Amino acid sequence: MPRTSKRRSRRPAEGLIPADAEFLTVPQVARMLQIPRTRAYMLAQAGEIPSIRLGKSVRVPRRLLREWTEAKARERTGNAE
Repeated sequence: MPRTSKRRSRRPAEGLIPADAEFLTVPQVARMLQIPRTRAYMLAQAGEIPSIRLGKSVRVPRRLLREWTEAKARERTGNAE
């Protein structure tokens, strides 16, 4: 009989984004913005989405992402401050 492995993943559940996380991964940002993950990586690499590199990892500060999305919303509605 084949043996099945019940390994637990070391990663947190993919759908969960901790509310207190100061830094987000690009896949988390993609889920929040409801865009493809590859598009989120492209926007981060182009400097469109505020991000920082930590070695090979890319992180997006939650506060800066919130400010960026608010600025984009103001641009679209014509309410630039």
